[in-house]
This record gives sequence, C-alpha cells and structure tokens, in this order.
Amino acid sequence: MLEKQRVGGLGEDLACRYLKRKGYKILERNFQKREGEIDILAWDKKAKMLVFVEVKTRTGGDFGEPQEAVNFFKQRKLLRTAYAYLNKKGLEEDFRIDIVGITLDYVKRSAHLEHFKNAIEEY
Repeated sequence: MLEKQRVGGLGEDLACRYLKRKGYKILERNFQKREGEIDILAWDKKAKMLVFVEVKTRTGGDFGEPQEAVNFFKQRKLLRTAYAYLNKKGLEEDFRIDIVGITLDYVKRSAHLEHFKNAIEEY
C-alpha cells in the first residue's frame, strides 16, 4: 500500500470516529462513481440531514492546511458525485457537504482535526 493511501485511510478512520462521537451515523465509506468519490456518507442525527464528507489528511504543514486542497474543481466534482449518489439511491434528501481536515504529527503521535460544516455550496 502506498504511503499516501495509508495516510488517507488513517485520516478517514479518525474522521469516522470523530463523527460518531458527535452523533453522526456512518452510512457508507468510499462511494465511487464515474463522477468521483465520496470519502464518508453520514447521517447527522441532530440536523436530520444526509452529509457527504470529504476527508483531507496531511502529515505536516509544508503544503498548507489539508482543507485548502479542496479547490474549486474538487468542489464541483464532490457536488456531481453527491448528486450521482442521490440519483442512484432514488433519494431527494436535503444534504450538505462537509470537509474534515486532519494534520498528523508522527513525532508527537497526535492528530489535529478540524470539521467544516456545509463547506461547499452550490454555484
């Protein structure tokens, strides 16, 4: 397994644990369609809303904050994939797209996680 995939998988695991502690129900992971991939699909029990979660994990700050990697093109791809998911499942749910940015510090054996709710809006 490539280091990038290992780091990404670890980040997704951490994000799932965080979301569960916050009251989310994890419905699916790594949903893939031609349009792209959604890392985590969850149900926000408090908001009663379907949430598509993009997880970005970094091992340092050399390339900026993890969430900064979700540029305009990635945002458009996430929206297209979210609509493809809803279409495939025959759903007409309200939804939002969140970003979870994680920075790992292997020296301190710690992780810094930031959750950005409703981070991507339709254009």
